[in-house]
Amino acid sequence: DDCGNSIIVEQLITINNSEVPLVFLDPEESSVGTGDIFTTTMEISGVSDLASFELNITFDANYLQANSVSLGDFLGSSGRPTLPLENSIDNVSGIISYAITTLGSVPGANGDGILLEIEWTAAADLEDDVITDVFLENLQITNPTGGLLCQEIQNASVSISACYPHDFDCD
Repeated sequence: DDCGNSIIVEQLITINNSEVPLVFLDPEESSVGTGDIFTTTMEISGVSDLASFELNITFDANYLQANSVSLGDFLGSSGRPTLPLENSIDNVSGIISYAITTLGSVPGANGDGILLEIEWTAAADLEDDVITDVFLENLQITNPTGGLLCQEIQNASVSISACYPHDFDCD
């Protein structure tokens, strides 16, 4: 297809297209304690002419709560002004919805950088250690003319260490 995946042609010849940008959460694996506030970033590497993106970030609201989502400096690095379209957090369903575009006639952003910064709070009342996942879903990235750019996605996990009875400082 147009996104760098393998293509099977009528003669059953497989053609692999060139590399595509990687969109990922950093760190890929976080280790925190109950009630800890911590930050992850959503980053991109190897992109050319990025002008907008939209996605849902999903998580288990039993274990994580999203406190805030803020735009990183990469999208505006091309000099194109940014125009936020959606920035909502649903801590009941465990969904962050984010969409932003840029305006102007100059090319979009190139290279590597931070797209979003997300502040989280880990659940405070766990009896056992938990590993929970954070997923990038329905991601679309586009160039200045609205053409879809292909991408690969790397999700993340958070390991939350529970406090044990009579361990008042959780160490």
